[in-house]
Amino acid sequence: ACALVTSGDVWCFGIGEHGELGNGAPTASTAPPTKVTLPGPATDLSVGPESVCARVGPQWLCWGGNRAGELDAARSPVLQPTPLDLTKIDFAG
Repeated sequence: ACALVTSGDVWCFGIGEHGELGNGAPTASTAPPTKVTLPGPATDLSVGPESVCARVGPQWLCWGGNRAGELDAARSPVLQPTPLDLTKIDFAG
């Protein structure tokens, strides 16, 4: 789970075995909530089952499981907040 607080900070906690804590570790954690390092304050947050995205300015930064390639084409876990390349997404579906 992750939370966006009024300061624009994002805090994540939980198991995190798919990198969804954004702390660079793909292993299970029982640590208390951890502040995710972002380049500025977040204004929006989207949390899925195994991935998280935070909007910082005009850019979305995402991290987590990426099993279906939703964060990048490599389909491997994205362990730290990484800019999402929206030009590679087919919105017409």
